[in-house]
Amino acid sequence: MTKANIILGGSFGVVVLLLFGWIYITTQPPTVTNFEECVKIGYPVLKSDQGESYCQTSDNRNFIKTSIKPDTTNTQNTSTTSLQSNKIIIDKLKPGAAITSPLKITGQAKGNWFFESSFPIFLKDQDGQDVTIVIAQAQGDWMTTDFVPFEATLNFKVAADTTGTLIFRKDNPSGLPEHDDELSIPVVIKK
Repeated sequence: MTKANIILGGSFGVVVLLLFGWIYITTQPPTVTNFEECVKIGYPVLKSDQGESYCQTSDNRNFIKTSIKPDTTNTQNTSTTSLQSNKIIIDKLKPGAAITSPLKITGQAKGNWFFESSFPIFLKDQDGQDVTIVIAQAQGDWMTTDFVPFEATLNFKVAADTTGTLIFRKDNPSGLPEHDDELSIPVVIKK
């Protein structure tokens, strides 16, 4: 093999690697963090069982339309939401609900939503700052593909009533983004 062939082969290899890198980068789904971004990118807008609009990304994350008028007449609303019923169901809480501390949350999630029988729940204020983070605990054998009951109690304190978001995040010990999933529910956090 001549020196020119080695250089030509090496150059061809670099071009192929750059091409594959460019293809990988340009085919990755865009980052979506809210309903508006989801719609803007062109993902479908669907309706939940309760009539709320939500947008579903290609990796099955759902974002609820945040223009829902809060229900301030009944804290800890008692209807059920199942916006992501194929993976997680939240009992007795609906989008726009007014919540107070302590807030007990129950529901069911597919076994792969858990890791070591738990997954995190975040309560964020209107600025996206953490109000509290708790760990939901499985109430049964989580080593299954079936739904597993879970529960968690959130204790929090805010200086004034504010809007916020409850985020139920699939535990993903791998750190790989293709295994990420979450359900976000807008709420009104009461003082």
